[in-house]
Amino acid sequence: MLGWFFAKDRELDYVRRMYEKNGFTDIVIKASQVAVVSKPRGWYRSLRARLPGNAQQPSDDDDEPDLDRHFDVVHCMSGGFLALYVMLQSGVKLRFSQLLFDSTPILPKPAAFTKFARAYLRSIGLTLPLKLLPKRLHQGLILARWWISIYYIQLKHRVLSMLGRQQDAKLDRWQRGPVKWALRGDYDRVSRHALGTIYDTAAQGSGSEIIFLYNPDDPFISETDVSAAADLARTVGLRTKQVHVGADHIKAIFKMPRTLFDLIGEAQHGATHGGVPTNTDPAAAHDSAHDSAAGPRLQLIRELVLEGN
Repeated sequence: MLGWFFAKDRELDYVRRMYEKNGFTDIVIKASQVAVVSKPRGWYRSLRARLPGNAQQPSDDDDEPDLDRHFDVVHCMSGGFLALYVMLQSGVKLRFSQLLFDSTPILPKPAAFTKFARAYLRSIGLTLPLKLLPKRLHQGLILARWWISIYYIQLKHRVLSMLGRQQDAKLDRWQRGPVKWALRGDYDRVSRHALGTIYDTAAQGSGSEIIFLYNPDDPFISETDVSAAADLARTVGLRTKQVHVGADHIKAIFKMPRTLFDLIGEAQHGATHGGVPTNTDPAAAHDSAHDSAAGPRLQLIRELVLEGN
């Protein structure tokens, strides 16, 4: 489980206990580090840190559990979507049968970050900054800050390359793709790349399923973004469900855990409990243990989303 921004240890411990209560025995709870996953410079540092042979490469100790393996379920809550993107883009070989997007995705674009930030300030009672900083100006400030950060990333990468510092092909492609697109202000394409990176991993597992669990009225996320992410998953041939709940942002596991765990169990046990499924992909009903469509799906994801100039 990849946690939400500013999650408290006791809250993450509760999530662990809920998974244990529902029969899961091998549980990894990983907090989403805001400084890493909420800004472009953090993404770049994470990518560089995992370069093969890098002295700063994370080790599989207690703070960095072994994620280069298969999990039955990967549960991303809120900012956990960005944590997953950064990990996969950094070369972590995490695999899964089910991917649960819980009150997410929060896409890597200023509009999504502005919406999240304003909802967060409102939730903790800081309404005065919202009055002094209109939404349009707020988004403009985030856009300017990100542009400076991304320009710095590009410049640093060029200098390090000229100095012969270690690079790899994947990092170079990230520079030619998302960094270049962001400098042009094309954050919709950057967002599709983030989704495509995750969907590429999903397509490598036979029959992997993507579940979107969210409240359509959640002020922290854009329902348009969630629906577009689900549509993209269906377009590239992934098994997809959208499920609406009445719980507030990231509160489903606290307020209605039975709905959440019944939903996770549907694919394994054929159950139909809880939640209000919408736009369920008919392909979700078939047994894809020997899914021959994985190859074409991978090719479609890479051609449609990940490649290009």
